[in-house]
Amino acid sequence: MHMGHFRATVLGNFVKNINLAAGNKVTGINYLGDWGTQFGLLSLGYKNYGDARLLEEDPLKHLHSVYVRACQTLGSTEEGKAMASALVTELERGQRPDLADLWCKFRALSLEDLQRVYTRMNVYFDHYEYESDFVTAAIQLVEHLIKRRIARREADGSVTAGSYEPGKRVTLLKSNGGTLYLTRDLAAAISRANRYNFDRMHYIVEDGQREHFLNLAHLLTHLCYDWAKANASPWPLHVRFARVNGASSRRGNGLFLRDILDAAKQEARRRMLHSPNTRIIPSDGVIFESVADHLGVTWLVAEMLRRPRLQPVYLNLRWQGDQLCLHSRAYSVDEAPDLTGLGLQYCHARLSSLEEKAIARGLLGNGDAETINSQLLHALNNVPPHRVSRETEEEICGHLALLPDALTYAYIKYEADGLLRYCSRLTSLINRAWRFLPVLTAESEELALSRIAIFRMARNTLGTCLSILGTKPLLRL
Repeated sequence: MHMGHFRATVLGNFVKNINLAAGNKVTGINYLGDWGTQFGLLSLGYKNYGDARLLEEDPLKHLHSVYVRACQTLGSTEEGKAMASALVTELERGQRPDLADLWCKFRALSLEDLQRVYTRMNVYFDHYEYESDFVTAAIQLVEHLIKRRIARREADGSVTAGSYEPGKRVTLLKSNGGTLYLTRDLAAAISRANRYNFDRMHYIVEDGQREHFLNLAHLLTHLCYDWAKANASPWPLHVRFARVNGASSRRGNGLFLRDILDAAKQEARRRMLHSPNTRIIPSDGVIFESVADHLGVTWLVAEMLRRPRLQPVYLNLRWQGDQLCLHSRAYSVDEAPDLTGLGLQYCHARLSSLEEKAIARGLLGNGDAETINSQLLHALNNVPPHRVSRETEEEICGHLALLPDALTYAYIKYEADGLLRYCSRLTSLINRAWRFLPVLTAESEELALSRIAIFRMARNTLGTCLSILGTKPLLRL
């Protein structure tokens, strides 16, 4: 799993969360590519270079190493590519049970590793699907398309259909009878339509596959799936995004997402140690490490989302010896904390701490949220208008009132950058308000409670936005 997958996962998680916030029923599916010629190359490579012990110890890194060697040897020749393709075709026909067992093992080990990464990212899927699940359905679908005269069999035995570009054709079945990515994707889309009866479906995939999804939508439209039409809704079938640059690998080694997560964690750890606002210290052990890991993920999520989808993201990552290091001078916590996402977490944690202190002082009851909200509303109604600082409280409240606009824009456009800017502005207002709106030393209990009410609204808003963006709001830092 590399940074392109990371941006897709982060963006997909945001799209899922913003739809849930809008009241929609959402099913999140991770569609994993476990088929095609690349699997044939991997199988041939494992036969020559595989090591069962290394596979058990670190499956993704070992399989990647094997795949790279296979591409350098077999994949660089037409003969090698043909061997890999033929191997997959034999597997599709059920002629290689030994290969099927190996493929199942690769898939199971890889999924375990992926799920550990997703847990670190605070990402959860409702279902996992695989390309291989739709091989048989794809072959049957091609026969159906031929009968419907949407596709035709060519002289060499392959099957083609009309492309979205007039006068061009796309291949659905190879001359040896093997399926293709487009055919399997088409079968998978139809299967989901039958299973879920949805109003719309989205593919969160990098912009480089734009042509593939235009052809997919074109074929689905020919099969009368109206939700695939370009004007079916304000939301696109293919939610595109640009590449992630700067996360290059060392020669001979893959740069895995967990390497980047570890680098982000170490940078967050360093900043926690140097920040005067950090209350959790290394002696807290697992808690400190967990918070550092979460802050690292928060930083990466913010980097993926703070630009429009079709703008590339640049990560300044460098290898120092055997350690991957994150360099982000332009967006350091000291220089621009709200732009990194870390400032949002620090602000949320500080607001949570304020409520805890207010409860400890007896200003707030230690009851459920509804009881506390009722108490705070009562306090707000009893504060004389002249006791309210118009420059501060009203500015915060005015910004809080803009939340529906920020959420609507994020929902309609599937763009998170505006929501992140909204949070950054709210954080700036709160950080400025600490000096002018003391709570624990306020002149009266009513005034203290009125200020707590504003800070509580800000915390709830910030927490909601962080959750939609895909990161868990921290209560302590």
